[in-house]
Amino acid sequence: MPGPPLPNELELTLIGPNVGESVIAHYQGNWFLFDSCTDRKTGEPAAHVYLTSIGVQPEQVRVIACTHWHDDHFRGLGRLSEVYSHAQLWMSHALRREEFIDVVEAWRNFPSGAYPHTSGLEELTKCVDIARERNRPPMFASHDKRMWLSEDGTGELWSLSPSAAMIVKSQQDIAALFPATWSIKKAAAESRPNHIAVAMHLRAGNHSIILGSDLEEEGDPQTGWSAVIASTAKPPQRGSLYKVAHHGSETGHHGGIWTSLLSARPVAVLSPFSRSHLPRDSDVTRLKGLSSAVYITAKRGKTEVKRTGAVGKFTQQKKLRVIAGLAGAVTCRIDASNPAAEWSIQLEGLAEKL
Repeated sequence: MPGPPLPNELELTLIGPNVGESVIAHYQGNWFLFDSCTDRKTGEPAAHVYLTSIGVQPEQVRVIACTHWHDDHFRGLGRLSEVYSHAQLWMSHALRREEFIDVVEAWRNFPSGAYPHTSGLEELTKCVDIARERNRPPMFASHDKRMWLSEDGTGELWSLSPSAAMIVKSQQDIAALFPATWSIKKAAAESRPNHIAVAMHLRAGNHSIILGSDLEEEGDPQTGWSAVIASTAKPPQRGSLYKVAHHGSETGHHGGIWTSLLSARPVAVLSPFSRSHLPRDSDVTRLKGLSSAVYITAKRGKTEVKRTGAVGKFTQQKKLRVIAGLAGAVTCRIDASNPAAEWSIQLEGLAEKL
């Protein structure tokens, strides 16, 4: 397990697959948490397990961001809001609409777990309640909006989406979440493009990271990645590290990401999504052709592992070290003050280079 980063180091740690994924970032002692998954061993949010292990104090966490509502990105988010009380909660601007507020209120009347696959809504309701209790209401991310700025101005976090057109399209998705119609409309809602997904740009000194969330491309210039790339108000710096959108799927790909948002042959990191068999072989081939290196938090598809003795130790061709019950983690760090610096990569658990 890596120790804490140096103050001038820009870090991105991706943890998964567990149930979903968790993205953790650092710069100048400030920490940022994007989405959440739970630790298989402790049941705690994986981000909390990691930050505690390297001695991060709760007041150092500046931002907790929910990039969209799908269950695979929400597990443990309410717990993170409880623990990191100084952090600002950010949500997609699409969730500011009255329609979504009505959904949240409707779900308050249902017991936890009353409907399957609704943990995302339950977690989000908990986050909103905590924010209200602290008189620190959520803030809402949309295209070309700055979410955080460091005291010295060398670090900033920007949201790149959703666009105005995406927010309008999200109305149909939100309508499918009402309890009375959920069981009928769930499949349709999950199959739609992620209209509200929040892609982000994190700049630290001389280096930047592009965080793809689950943003998809539809071929519409006003939505998805096309809208991000067409914007003239987005940060001008190009990212040398890419947290790949939508688990590397073809629907999350747009050639302009690689030519307009990223430097030539960046480092790419992603987590698998076994339910949809992502990334596919064709996705891996595409990513390797565009990147200098590609890292994944766990093997794709169903992984056969055998326990041998002590809990937490597994064998799969060779003995693998599993930290804190996590399936896999990729930690990327770079000296943000040095323009010539390169990313150092540390793999834990079942993470591997593709």
